[in-house]
Amino acid sequence: MGYNISRIVKSSLANEKEDCVQFLLRSGSRYCENKEFDAARLEYEQAYREISTMCCTHDYRRLLRCEVQLALSDSYLKQKQTDDAYRYCQLAEMDRNSVKETRQSGKEFSDYPITKTIERYYKLITENRETLTWKQRILKYYYLAIAATYCKIGSQCDERYKYDMALSIYKHAIQITTKVFGVYHSAIAKLYDNIGNIYCCQDQYSDALSNYQASLNIRLKLYGNNHLDITQSYENIGEVYCKQNRYDDALSMHKISHMIRLETLGKDAIDLGHSSYNIGKIYCLQEKYENALEMYQQSLEIYRIKLGDSNVDVCNTYIGIGNVYFHLGNFDEAMAYYQKSLTIELKMYGEDNLHIANTYSCIGGVYNKQNKYDEAYAIYQKSLAIRLSKLGDDSLSVAHSYHWIGIIKYLQQQYDDAMKFYEKSLLITLEKLGSDHLEVAELYDRIGQLYHSRSQYDHAFAYFEKSLFIVMKILGEDTFKCVSLYRKMGYCYNEQHQFDAAVVIFEKAIRILSNLEGNYYQDIADLYKMIENIYWKQGKDEFAILAHQKCQEIIASE
Repeated sequence: MGYNISRIVKSSLANEKEDCVQFLLRSGSRYCENKEFDAARLEYEQAYREISTMCCTHDYRRLLRCEVQLALSDSYLKQKQTDDAYRYCQLAEMDRNSVKETRQSGKEFSDYPITKTIERYYKLITENRETLTWKQRILKYYYLAIAATYCKIGSQCDERYKYDMALSIYKHAIQITTKVFGVYHSAIAKLYDNIGNIYCCQDQYSDALSNYQASLNIRLKLYGNNHLDITQSYENIGEVYCKQNRYDDALSMHKISHMIRLETLGKDAIDLGHSSYNIGKIYCLQEKYENALEMYQQSLEIYRIKLGDSNVDVCNTYIGIGNVYFHLGNFDEAMAYYQKSLTIELKMYGEDNLHIANTYSCIGGVYNKQNKYDEAYAIYQKSLAIRLSKLGDDSLSVAHSYHWIGIIKYLQQQYDDAMKFYEKSLLITLEKLGSDHLEVAELYDRIGQLYHSRSQYDHAFAYFEKSLFIVMKILGEDTFKCVSLYRKMGYCYNEQHQFDAAVVIFEKAIRILSNLEGNYYQDIADLYKMIENIYWKQGKDEFAILAHQKCQEIIASE
């Protein structure tokens, strides 16, 4: 009889503790709703102490402790304390995994309360719900709660550039979510997107592409070919193709996305603005500047109407328009757009942010073109410092900073320093992008110019030729970049007194320029002038006079 009374007393005390834990969870939740996160965490910590004094051999109590740990994890997340949030989420998962789906002794699950932690996931479990026991449903809800918490932790790691930790967490979240939903679910597609985004930030484009394609395959299976949700996958894949210099493929992806969004949302939707911006970026990279400007202007009009002026999308579009004017040689207009973006970004982010670093780099490019080398060097150094602190010393963005600082050193005739920065940039770029990439071609071009300035014409020609091979492979011959390289190679021939070879290559450059869109009259005239001078040197007066006449005709027609 005494034994039975003792058991009843113990059971009553345990129930009181369980009720106390539930009360503390509800109290903490109310504090969270009022954004009183310190007070909420105190309630959750008290709940954790209470349940830690209880015997947790029963499944019910393990899940109750799991719920407390998830609440603690969430409270730490709200205060950006990622490591503590991760620790409690792992503990919650351990408790969840210790509960088997078979019926065991202990508190019955028929009266298990649907609490705030799991109620949001109740409607997500729709498949075969009637065939699941109540306990099995409860366990699935907890799986989703844990996976969702891991996703939030991964997102914070991503924001803080803890990419390896974020990758590990997202991959683990996929494993958990797959146990609940199977392979084909929108939540899993989103996780593949997140993983792809991180690989993009790490310049691992093949890995990014495989994850984006996995996401696209899921969405196509779920929604078919003409659904808004698949447009994000097309945009992501297009972005990777762009990074890989596969511009035609990138344009195709973005145009598919643009078409679906236009048909579904209409012409003034924000998402259509995103598509227009991305298409504009591809056109700019393809040197189709009028098309690029048209798409950027469409994008900007949508953003300003829908989002106002102080918005990151508006900033990005200002940068895009600035880039178009920069490539067209309108540096004052380019600087005006870059400064518009910088003013907004400084208000939004402060000075220690990668967006600011990118805009500083754009402004440095204008200073460079305006021959303001000290100003350019100073702002490139500011950009480099931010990138090194955020991304480490082996990032492509850091390589870009080295590249531009090398250019400034070259223009200041500090050739040894310039070569050091070029080589640093080339080492990272080759590692990240491989040998067949336009950024590698650009660095070969720069190194060739440096050798040319040192009168080392054989070395210069070799680097110009390496650059030309890559550019022709990616863009074809009919681009201004090829013209520029042909002209530099012609200069090398000229300096080495290989006059016939120089004339041949200058004439090839003229033929290309004559077929390009835009005003290249002065460039063509300059090339005829070079040919004229070569013929005078060779004593071919008749040919020199013809070249002179063509030069004058071009100047007059302008």
